[in-house]
Amino acid sequence: MSDLLLFFAGLLVGGTAAMAATRPALRAARATSRLLEGQLTSAKHERQALQAEFAAAAERADLRSQEIAAENAELRARMDELADRLMSHPESRDGAAPDRPET
Repeated sequence: MSDLLLFFAGLLVGGTAAMAATRPALRAARATSRLLEGQLTSAKHERQALQAEFAAAAERADLRSQEIAAENAELRARMDELADRLMSHPESRDGAAPDRPET
């Protein structure tokens, strides 16, 4: 019976010593985990800010594209109007320039 008690006492002492040896490693792992969690939170916030900035830039680009398309449509309308005016003059149909006297 005493052998059995010595065996269990040895297990208890060995287990306690093993736990004591792992405590610093466990503390270091927890500290590293907290540090990584903080960095992850910071990276998530930065990502959200960049996504918001990207969305705003995309919206500005879309608005600018719409403005350019409207300007192009206006220019095309003016060019068509000018072409119609030029074609409505009788001198244009004959091929003579209206500002130049014929020789």
